[in-house]
Amino acid sequence: MSPVSLQFLLSFAVKGVILLAATTVAAALSRHTRASVRHAIWAAGLTGLLLVPALSLGLPRWEVVPLPAPPAEVAVVLTAIPGTASREASRPIESIGTPKASAPVPAAEASRREAPAPVAPAAPFDLARAILLTWSLGTGLLLAWLLFGHLRVRRIVLSASPMLSPEWQETIEKALSLSPVGFRVNFRETAASMPMAAGILHPVVLLPGAGTGWTAGHRRDVVVHELAHVRRRDCLIHLASRVACAIHWFNPLAWVALRQERMEREHACDDAVLAAGALPSSYAQALLETARSSPPAWATASAGLTMARPSHLANRLLAVLDQGRRRGQLGKAALGAASFGMLALLAPVAAMAPARPHAGHRPRPSGLPSTLRLRSSSPRPRHRTSTAASRASSAPLSVSRFPVSTARAAAPIRKADRTEPFT
Repeated sequence: MSPVSLQFLLSFAVKGVILLAATTVAAALSRHTRASVRHAIWAAGLTGLLLVPALSLGLPRWEVVPLPAPPAEVAVVLTAIPGTASREASRPIESIGTPKASAPVPAAEASRREAPAPVAPAAPFDLARAILLTWSLGTGLLLAWLLFGHLRVRRIVLSASPMLSPEWQETIEKALSLSPVGFRVNFRETAASMPMAAGILHPVVLLPGAGTGWTAGHRRDVVVHELAHVRRRDCLIHLASRVACAIHWFNPLAWVALRQERMEREHACDDAVLAAGALPSSYAQALLETARSSPPAWATASAGLTMARPSHLANRLLAVLDQGRRRGQLGKAALGAASFGMLALLAPVAAMAPARPHAGHRPRPSGLPSTLRLRSSSPRPRHRTSTAASRASSAPLSVSRFPVSTARAAAPIRKADRTEPFT
């Protein structure tokens, strides 16, 4: 994985955090409004996560955070240390002349000293590749679970009977007169005990066969609740929210947003049932009976919208029985205002990009010594020369960060140092 890909992934994650944090603040400020408004805020935040990459490529860059500049190149120059030639010339003969005699070194040991065995470098840890693999694994597992849920729901729909009992047919006619949808909805009767809405292009409402033993008011509330899901296009919003959470699975704000979106979605549909004329006490009893007779379907929760989830039931009952709660559905004007506000927030977040460093800016490296003295590894000469050039060539070397334009001349040779070479 290249550094550019890692930078794009990290930028994508940071933008998701900013967007969901702003969504949380907006939902907190709207806690006293209708449930349909709060659901629209959470749904817009989750679906906005899917639009961030496309908008980031299409909108102009808004550079807000500078990137650390790459380290500057350091010029390494080998120069003679000024003044070392005279000091080297004034040393005793033993220090710069012929080395003292020592014991002979075996040929094998000498070869080992001259040519050390090469050490194989350890393979570097690729952090970018590890991050990509971890993110891909989590996203793949969640998308696979989502696909399994859709296949499970499709199997239930295909096995359901399009022939409805007379009790359900009568209830559907009354529910459609109280809560019209505006497009065709398929109703099927299934052996499952939990009412459920599914389908995006071709919506389907699954009604339990055991519901024929319910009261007429109970059946009417069930159908009106599921029709509210279909009319609001909750299946499409639920799918987009699930995909967004699968991509941003590492972000805890995404899972908080998904939970709140599901809760506010059910509150909005409950408000639609109460707006259709249901009594709060009777509807609360219907919710309890439906949840009691229907076990939780974890396999279909990722694709279908069931009526009574046990995890949200307590909050829904309190909301249904709350007489001072504001209710009502989201109108076209409110929906347009919410969409405009979300786009106004989404555009700058998607356009944000890390600032690029200037082309001519190269920071001066710090923490390095200005001069490092090194001794030459070449063998010293056997004979002592009487010229200043040979003495300067055997002087120690230094490593400097900055090139030296001119080198100082070697110190003059003193008369006492002019001796004849050894014979």
